[in-house]
Amino acid sequence: MDWERLVNIAEGNPDEQKIGAFGVGFFSVFSVTDSPVIVSGGMRKRLFYDDDQLLVESRPCDVNKWTIFEMDLKPDVLTSIPKPFDLSRFISTALTFLANVTEVVVRFDGSVLSTIRRTRKDPVGMKLPEDLKAAGPSKAMSIKSVKTIRPKHGTDDRYRNSSIQSVHTHYGAGIDRLSVRLHFAMKWNEELLYIGGFMARLMYERAMSHVRDVWPSGADQAQKEGLFIMKSFTFRPSTPDPKVADLLRHAFFECSISPSFPIVSNLGIRDSKDVRQPHPEFALFMKQRPVLDPSLVPLDKTMIADLPRRYKVTTYTFRDVRDELAQRTLSEEEMVACIAWWVRLFKEGVTEAGERWKKEFIPVAKFKPLRGTRRAGLSDIYDPLPPDTIPISFTSRLEPDAVRTSLGWQEMSIVDWIRHITGPGLAREHDIRLSLRFSNRVINVLNTLWPSLDPAEREAVVEMMRGVECIPTSQGQKKPTEAFFPEADLFGDLAVIQVVEFDNVLQELGVRRNVPWMQIKERAIHIDWLLILIEFTARCLHPYVELGLPIIHWRDGSGSRYPMDALFPLLTLGLRNYPPLDVIIAKASSPETPVRKAALDFLITNVEKLYPDYNPADFLHVAFIPCGKVIHAQLGTPEEVFTSPEWELLGFKRLHNTVHSKAAARLRIKERPPTSAIAQALRKNPPQTRKQAQGYFELLSRKGGAAQTDNHLDLKPDCVDIAEALLRDAHGYLQKARHSSKDMGAKTLSVNVVHIVEKGDVSKKDGESLRRHVLKRVEIFLYDQDSARRSGVDPAKWHNEPEKFTVKYCKQLHITKCLNLRHAVEGVTKIPSVREKALAGVEATKDGKYILWVTDDPTEVKQDWYDMSVALCRLLFKIHKVHDTSSLMTILDADLDDLRRRGYDVDFIKNNAHPPPVTTGISPESSSIPKGLLKSQQSIPKSPSPLRGWFKTFRWPTKTSRVAGGFMPAEMEDLVGEAINMCTSDDGSSDRTIHQNTENLRREKKKRDVKYCSGLHQTDLKSCGIRTKDGMAVFKTPQSGEVPLAELEQFSLVLSNLGEVFDLESKKLHIFWHSADVELMGFNRSCAIYLNLAHFERKHYYLLRGSDDDKAAVFTAWYFIIAHEIAHNKAFFHDEDHELLFTSIAQSRLKRFRQQLAKVAPNC
Repeated sequence: MDWERLVNIAEGNPDEQKIGAFGVGFFSVFSVTDSPVIVSGGMRKRLFYDDDQLLVESRPCDVNKWTIFEMDLKPDVLTSIPKPFDLSRFISTALTFLANVTEVVVRFDGSVLSTIRRTRKDPVGMKLPEDLKAAGPSKAMSIKSVKTIRPKHGTDDRYRNSSIQSVHTHYGAGIDRLSVRLHFAMKWNEELLYIGGFMARLMYERAMSHVRDVWPSGADQAQKEGLFIMKSFTFRPSTPDPKVADLLRHAFFECSISPSFPIVSNLGIRDSKDVRQPHPEFALFMKQRPVLDPSLVPLDKTMIADLPRRYKVTTYTFRDVRDELAQRTLSEEEMVACIAWWVRLFKEGVTEAGERWKKEFIPVAKFKPLRGTRRAGLSDIYDPLPPDTIPISFTSRLEPDAVRTSLGWQEMSIVDWIRHITGPGLAREHDIRLSLRFSNRVINVLNTLWPSLDPAEREAVVEMMRGVECIPTSQGQKKPTEAFFPEADLFGDLAVIQVVEFDNVLQELGVRRNVPWMQIKERAIHIDWLLILIEFTARCLHPYVELGLPIIHWRDGSGSRYPMDALFPLLTLGLRNYPPLDVIIAKASSPETPVRKAALDFLITNVEKLYPDYNPADFLHVAFIPCGKVIHAQLGTPEEVFTSPEWELLGFKRLHNTVHSKAAARLRIKERPPTSAIAQALRKNPPQTRKQAQGYFELLSRKGGAAQTDNHLDLKPDCVDIAEALLRDAHGYLQKARHSSKDMGAKTLSVNVVHIVEKGDVSKKDGESLRRHVLKRVEIFLYDQDSARRSGVDPAKWHNEPEKFTVKYCKQLHITKCLNLRHAVEGVTKIPSVREKALAGVEATKDGKYILWVTDDPTEVKQDWYDMSVALCRLLFKIHKVHDTSSLMTILDADLDDLRRRGYDVDFIKNNAHPPPVTTGISPESSSIPKGLLKSQQSIPKSPSPLRGWFKTFRWPTKTSRVAGGFMPAEMEDLVGEAINMCTSDDGSSDRTIHQNTENLRREKKKRDVKYCSGLHQTDLKSCGIRTKDGMAVFKTPQSGEVPLAELEQFSLVLSNLGEVFDLESKKLHIFWHSADVELMGFNRSCAIYLNLAHFERKHYYLLRGSDDDKAAVFTAWYFIIAHEIAHNKAFFHDEDHELLFTSIAQSRLKRFRQQLAKVAPNC
């Protein structure tokens, strides 16, 4: 054992990060073990690292003939025993490089798995292929002959391939040590590398040829061998000179003039140009075209990526599909997939070659349909269909509109079917003139589809069936005009229909309900007229079929109705012209389909004329409105059915498609449910899965009436709710709206006032001195302003970019103010405006610059600052207040000494500060909490490791650096311990007011309080008189309700575990319930830490029931929040000192925190 070389494994390696070359292969063991052990020749040595230094521990041991390597695997290393053949093949490859080893035996628990011996026979000559170029580009070298060496023992071709690979690899490794950069040897080395590429191509072609020969007898084993060969001849980057691998690769592919290159496909060894890249869409119907093996995907990691253009493996083409369709008949499933591809091709806009392709595609596209499938929208598999009809089992899986466009197919209509069945040539069982069963079947189909047919289709059907004997009667099959309903058979000798339940469609086809008077008169010569009249009158008072109501059919001999005057005596006795509304509604909810349809049609047609007082609210519990998606409509009440189908997601019903939009308007059916109904539906049917909840959220957010906040949904009143509230108590509602408009998010009217600056003649007076004065005063003014109200304008940039803000004088100045209410004034041509004279105003140019215009009035001795302050506040704030204007006016008017006397630390602001960054709410710029944590408060990310990216935020400053605050990095270790030890518990005497930090007027604030820490509200905490199981005191605000106990216990468990990480007793962490401010995370008062249960309940509680990644995210969030509040023990303000101390505290406990995460979320 070369102990000296072993312990200097990186010696001589130009890049010690690389392994496997120049004697440093042993270095790879450190990827799987931290301390490898080598036992050889009576010596035992253990290698390990201490920081960056490699150490060796040596001690004597018993002498053994073996050299033993012991590796204790790292915990995160996943290992499995390789297959014996794969391991043997690898060893046979590696054996080539061992000069003195001729045999390797692989044992497992003492049993021999394989034995590999290195032997060889005498070389045998090989004929060089004619398509290989034996000479390189410069012709300096050429190959005259090639000999092969075969194994002495065994005929297993696996070892033959391994031998070839060994020769190739050995040659490549030798060339790798050549320096192709030496000028005098460059051409020589390039020729050598060409010979190497030539030999590699020769061996590759020979090996692939053998695999092609044995494929028919054993495809699985041949496939494995072929893939192994391709992997072996995949060129990797070479070191130290990458040009070596590039020259070998180039020679490998360019040494042959053959247009083909063999690779492995699913159908055997094929030319690479004939093989296609795998695609799930084509795999469903392309079976004859060879495809790359899945192990060769992704392509960039295999030989396929190196193939030159003439050998490239391409994607499927239209010609591939056309050729396969021409060669075989597809199954129905395959053709469905093929047509789906064809439809997608057209939808993506294949227009230029589309018509030409269609002419080539349609003639060759043929398939064999499945037997016994249902057909073309009819409900009986035995219905006769036209010969050019495609089975519905096929077409139902395709988009009808897309099929029409891409294939030119048309939907088979009922007219096409009736034309077919009324024509000649059908079998007896399908002849409507001969088969009673089939004629009843046809009438049944017509009765089902008749309401959905348009007038033209109905007319065509009636015309085709008028002369066909297709109606079953008591006298056999009759034409429609020769058949009668039972009530017309006064004398018992008419052809009466046998199917009375389809009377509506039968009457449309021409079946007669009454016998003409003249026919009765001719046949009643010998019958008592009085009896006939009584009988006829009684029959004419039969229940009207459509509505099921009794009516009088009073007609004269010609069939015309008698004038209404003849009915006046009956009207005086109580006869109605039309049924009342409640009767029509009752009929519209009838279980009998014909009655129901007739009643609804009557209501829709006459609602405005006969029923002007109709109000669906009077029938809220009557199910009379058609709804659903199926052909046979269901019924729903007015509070269940809506015109928009999207509300089906929440359990409401959609209006049936047979009710058109005008009819829906007449019935006064709403487009969406009111908010109260939505809330009731959510309580009754809450979402069961995350996907379902997401669908609810998206629907309500998209349709209005609701707003999504984090993982909660806030329902808002719609116009119906507001109208009902106004009707109940208009005065009270308006009073509440007026007082709560701000809480509801309403903006003040001033936000919508637009100021248009109109200046007169421009003065030549220089405004630079006034500009400098304004910039200095604005800097002082903004230093202590709340950044949450700031606009996007940043005056700090104006110092270095003077063109962004200039001051100019003009002779006169006017400002026009007008309202810009985009929605309220829609359609209004004239918007009210006010034009006023002004002394100053700010004009915003189109290129993002600002001009402060000031009137140049020689009569004014002193500058007027009020208009200037108003204009600047409008520019600097999204919403400015009155005191902003007065404060800025005072600062502009005062000199620096006056400002110092008033408490402004002018010098400090000038030398150390800039205006705070413009933020809204929580932002990384206003926080020392890492950006990843802030993001997690809005949406906890799901990733393999919740800590990934967050720990990158932390880094230790160098010990010689000094930050802008008062802390030195070298002091951090002591400061961290002091900050943690300062944490105290609330014994009842602490100030628990949640308020904005009071700062020293002489120093002002470097950074404002941020929303998540010490909120901006004035709210006191009071003790709840309870403690958690871990001993944490619990408080709440006076306005908050009862503390949720389940969430409290979960929160205390999280805090208790994190308290152990920071060595904090549970009693030093306090919980408070502030339900009105869920964004507030916590605060620090007098070294006592208070953490908001409401923030945990809204943001994190539900995540504890999720995956380990979710749990880890919750613990991580509160880990940083606690560290943030601990830092306030030593650094009161949110400044550089706090950020440095917070970072140090969080980093000092990372190891413990990781251990804690391993316990609570072991699978994260």
